Amino acid sequence: MYDEAEPVTGAILGSLRDIRRVTFTMVRGGQVLATGDIARSQGLMLRFAPQLGGGIYTKPASRQKVYRPGGGEMGSLL
Repeated sequence: MYDEAEPVTGAILGSLRDIRRVTFTMVRGGQVLATGDIARSQGLMLRFAPQLGGGIYTKPASRQKVYRPGGGEMGSLL
């Protein structure tokens, strides 16, 4: 569901510069699945309905890339 909400909300914020925050509800067949919001200063956050296990989901921070001397390869820190 995150992968569905991210491009839609990004398109709204990208094309409507005066919009600072988008709040939404994801519904299927009359049943609320999740609510969420995104702001220009904050990433997308989803709050899942209790029947889906509840909880909040945000995109994990990407791993920091480091250069391995002598190998010319990029690695990642855990």
